[in-house]
Amino acid sequence: DLIQNIGDKSRKDIETQIQLSILGAKTPFEAMQAIGSKLKDADGNPAPGVWGDLLTRAEVVERTEGGRVLSVAQDSRLKQWDRNQPGLLKTWVAVNDGRTRQSHLDAWERYSPGGNPGPIPVSEPYILRVRSDEASKSLPAGEYELMYPLDPAAPIGLVAQCRCSSA
Repeated sequence: DLIQNIGDKSRKDIETQIQLSILGAKTPFEAMQAIGSKLKDADGNPAPGVWGDLLTRAEVVERTEGGRVLSVAQDSRLKQWDRNQPGLLKTWVAVNDGRTRQSHLDAWERYSPGGNPGPIPVSEPYILRVRSDEASKSLPAGEYELMYPLDPAAPIGLVAQCRCSSA
């Protein structure tokens, strides 16, 4: 539902490609190529997007939606463990390679052991703070509650191509 300006058939085809990639039946690159060919509007024309050319947009879709599936599964598993082991805590883990959003690096620092507040209960949301220097038209400065990285309730500008995880 977060992919805009495409037809229903394209949406279903893209979902299938993401599933095939998650299951290992296709490499992420093969899925990206297939997704790029499916990014069409309701009339069958190439769908416009803010992410540039079709292959770039397909990569954004594959990385974001594929990562989201894994994050949802991981969150579900953490909640299941918490039912069996009450008091389980979670931490935000970011990739520190120069491409990660500052708000994600800040969350990693805050929710790591020794951070403030440090690891939090599985049932509590992470608070990501987007500063004005990181804000954009599609992502206003402010605080956002995410239950896990790539949370579909978060603005797409905060989660697109996110590579973070909970641990």
